[in-house]
Amino acid sequence: MQKITASEAFDMLNTTNALLVDVREGMEYFDKRCRIENLKHIPFRQIDETDLNIPTHTPIIVVCTLGLHGEEAATKLQAKGYANTYYIEGGILAWQAAQLPMFSLEEEIEKNLQCHCSKEKSK
Repeated sequence: MQKITASEAFDMLNTTNALLVDVREGMEYFDKRCRIENLKHIPFRQIDETDLNIPTHTPIIVVCTLGLHGEEAATKLQAKGYANTYYIEGGILAWQAAQLPMFSLEEEIEKNLQCHCSKEKSK
């Protein structure tokens, strides 16, 4: 398990098949301003019992709010056999500070509604 910066995580997500896992809980995850595209949300308390259904050689980058739960979750994933596990030092707040791409909860809802509506039209 390795600590990486938000910028390193962003580069890795754009150049590899890495999976971004957001372990924020409850209201932290639903914070309107703090969304990163193409992530898998697994609340921290569920990390032990969740099967990622991906090959164990897949790089996994874990993000939380400040980095503390991210580090612990990355350690747990590594213990489950995921050897290429990373966590973002400083969490989502470091991602924001680096001014990396984010979107809001409202944008996510709108995107999901558009996707749902286009599926309905094609039926």
